[in-house]
Amino acid sequence: MADESERYFASEADVEDEGTRLRLIEQASDPTTFGHLDRLGVGAGWRCLEVGAGGGSVAAWLGERVGPSGYVLALDLDLRHLEWIRAPNVAIRAHDIVSDDLDDGGFHLVHFRALLEHVHDLDRAMSQMAGALRPAGWLLGEGSDFDQYRAVSRDHPLATVFDAVMPRTFSFIKDADIFDPYAVRSLPRLLSDAGFEEIQVDDAILTVSGGEPMAVMFEMSWQRFDTALKSHGVITEEDTAARHSAHYDPTFSFTYSAFAAWGRRPQKDATRTYLSD
Repeated sequence: MADESERYFASEADVEDEGTRLRLIEQASDPTTFGHLDRLGVGAGWRCLEVGAGGGSVAAWLGERVGPSGYVLALDLDLRHLEWIRAPNVAIRAHDIVSDDLDDGGFHLVHFRALLEHVHDLDRAMSQMAGALRPAGWLLGEGSDFDQYRAVSRDHPLATVFDAVMPRTFSFIKDADIFDPYAVRSLPRLLSDAGFEEIQVDDAILTVSGGEPMAVMFEMSWQRFDTALKSHGVITEEDTAARHSAHYDPTFSFTYSAFAAWGRRPQKDATRTYLSD
């Protein structure tokens, strides 16, 4: 089995280019993430684990929310985009959620975003994250489901090419084991299999116009595969140009699914030993 650093498509990306991409994700996604965290009641004194911390905006927000009596541990394969965080209650650690062990118990919250699609062993990752929670602790996971990635209007001149190119792109990415564009859909099952209770799902079909932060971020991501896509005959140079135009054209809109699910560890589990408060 390849380790996660081998699977993650951005592991060797230019630091400035990847930093820009991460900031675009934060700009588009943070309001929704913070809303979910608010609903779970994150507050002073909580111990929070942020897995795949990316650019660090969620870890920093959690650090402010839990205050000096709380604690945040931010994990990622690449720490270059987390070095700006200076909060004394936020620790940063290089960590692979599949191959590196986690300490059991102690956390009120485990959160991740855009993680599952890059993980080879979903059950192992879930076991790790579930094991890090204390009784009644929450796990919240978020990600994009690319099965809903399509043009809003079939009448737009770019729609036909867009709707042909993107499914072929996602099929290639999945078959080549670059990442799984549909992995986040397994999250409710993973939570259930791990024994979580009070499981809830938020499946929002979002509409994005060309030039908006998420559209630009997606194009930055897909263009990293262009050489492989063209060399394998998946897309042509003309397809690439049309896809690029669509993601930057404010008259073109497309949809994707912003999927989230969360659940709570049982208050009591006779099979596990937890850290005390």
